[in-house]
Amino acid sequence: MRRGIARVQPTVIPAPSWETRDALVLEHLPLARAIAVRVYENLPVHVDLDDLVHAGVMGLFDAALKFDAGKQIGFKTYAKHRIKGSILDSLRGLDWASRDLRRRHKQLEEITRQFVATQERTPTEAEVAEQTLPKTASPLPLIGLFGLLALGGAFTLRAVASRVR
Repeated sequence: MRRGIARVQPTVIPAPSWETRDALVLEHLPLARAIAVRVYENLPVHVDLDDLVHAGVMGLFDAALKFDAGKQIGFKTYAKHRIKGSILDSLRGLDWASRDLRRRHKQLEEITRQFVATQERTPTEAEVAEQTLPKTASPLPLIGLFGLLALGGAFTLRAVASRVR
């Protein structure tokens, strides 16, 4: 050991017994279902509630194993965050689109909505491209946007490319 540097021993938190963990999980199963139902209400129809409940129960098990009573926080409060996080992680795993692609899709929808509200008609491809892309934009970072536009079917690469030039 070097002179003047004290060696710090890591604090080991004992794992809860199986009986304690099982009791916590059984007591809070309705919480996992309630959180799953709340998340489910804001999702598309094709998402299965049972899958969300399963992910929530896995988060509840994780919370029961990692809970530290010495942190001055109740188990229910701690478990809520772990359950919801587990549900959201499972949804991200099911989603084929990246967060950036979803953000760009929302941006296109918002531009279209604003255009319809002000002009009282559906925008053309060129009008949406004009609102979306800066005049000096390089087409290289827009590859992900092209995929989104192709998926939407409402826009063509021609309209976007004409805006980039």
